[in-house]
Amino acid sequence: NLQVLMEGDFEEISVESTGRRPIFAVKQQGRWGIMDYQKRLLVPCEYDKIHKVVEQHVVAVKNGKMGIVDWNGKPEVPFEYEMIGERLRNGLFPFGVGISAGRYRWGLLDSIGHIVLPAEYDQVEQFYYCDLMKVKKDGKCGILDPRGKLRAPLQFLDIMAWKHFLTTEKTDKSGKPQSFREEVYG
Repeated sequence: NLQVLMEGDFEEISVESTGRRPIFAVKQQGRWGIMDYQKRLLVPCEYDKIHKVVEQHVVAVKNGKMGIVDWNGKPEVPFEYEMIGERLRNGLFPFGVGISAGRYRWGLLDSIGHIVLPAEYDQVEQFYYCDLMKVKKDGKCGILDPRGKLRAPLQFLDIMAWKHFLTTEKTDKSGKPQSFREEVYG
């Protein structure tokens, strides 16, 4: 048995870019927006594409350029970027500037559009479980902190985070010390 939960006059409805949230990307007159289950249009249908919804941020495409708006459609990051990547664990967004067909130079933006790191790297990726990032330029790797400052210079062929075990001593409820072994990244 199937039951109609909602009817509407939209050309398309997609949950692909909204993840598991109770919202939909909807297309009306050739443009995309965001609607909730109560049929309230949260973000007006004025975008070429809704790329991704990340917490309270909507990464969208308008006139061929990517930017970020809030739930009211108010711009947070201007629509002037060729690529905006998945939001990193530290809250920053990688952005790309095309240098040739399919190749980009990458930098970092905060959630209100300030450039934290100019687009001058071949790669920017965050390490597991920490706020540091690996950057690569001209075949050499270094480490950045969340403010965009190089903490290890661009001199290594590669840098990898590794998983290892850390033994810590904690006191249980009765006051006895006990050793615990946990996986950590370093």
